[in-house]
Amino acid sequence: MLLRRRSRRTLTRITFDDGLQMGATWSPDGRYVAYSSDRGGKFDVWVQQVSGGDPVQVTKRPGHNWQPDWSPDVYFVSGRGGFFNVWGIHFDPAGGKPVGEPFRVSAFEGPGLMIPKWIPPVELSLN
Repeated sequence: MLLRRRSRRTLTRITFDDGLQMGATWSPDGRYVAYSSDRGGKFDVWVQQVSGGDPVQVTKRPGHNWQPDWSPDVYFVSGRGGFFNVWGIHFDPAGGKPVGEPFRVSAFEGPGLMIPKWIPPVELSLN
């Protein structure tokens, strides 16, 4: 993964691992980047200190965990529990590591709860 700081015009490579890294997002203090990577065969959230060092795995199974964001903890979308929901985990910026276990933020139990009922039916044609 390459990062470009707003104050510079050069790119800096911060990840050197196999797999796809995507969805990078800066921490509020600008010291870390959270991103999703499939280096273990499925997507998990990782945090990398911008100044260097080894990446820290934030999520570990079950399901895919991706689309991280900060506030100031790390939030992400996860398929754990059978359906995609927003989850979070506390993050210690001084230690650069997650603290505790992930906690569920949203409670979608099926796709019907995510689709507003006011959307009219739509007919599709292949012509």
